[in-house]
Amino acid sequence: MTTLEFRPFYRNVRDFDRLAGRLLSAVAPVEQGPAWDLVETGADQYEIAVAVPGYRRDELGITLENGVLTVKSEPVTEPKAGRVVHRGIAKTAFERRFALADHIEVSDASLTDGILRVQLVRRVPEALKPRNIPIGGAEAVAAAA
Repeated sequence: MTTLEFRPFYRNVRDFDRLAGRLLSAVAPVEQGPAWDLVETGADQYEIAVAVPGYRRDELGITLENGVLTVKSEPVTEPKAGRVVHRGIAKTAFERRFALADHIEVSDASLTDGILRVQLVRRVPEALKPRNIPIGGAEAVAAAA
């Protein structure tokens, strides 16, 4: 397979890194793993729901590092009493990554009925929130005096 390497051009061409990222994501292989949903549950509150049927809590792991939320699984192989004739429920190791936006924090995680739910909250610091600036003039200066 041919590998395309665009990094040497990033410094020389304006916005090339964004273009190259889009090109690479278009030809990148599809990420394998469980199905997932992103749901807005309220103002500045979101939930990632990942379908993990058959997985136990001790087989799943959630990490947050440098703005990337990673959900992964290391299933424990259990000896079966009989021979498996058909395996329709795939219980394989997977790793699913979610790039979180700025000021998004993970508030909670739960596993219920085969759905792993990760609660996210957007908390923007007061210094970064927009604020109104009063416009002064000659009348405002006279009123203040």
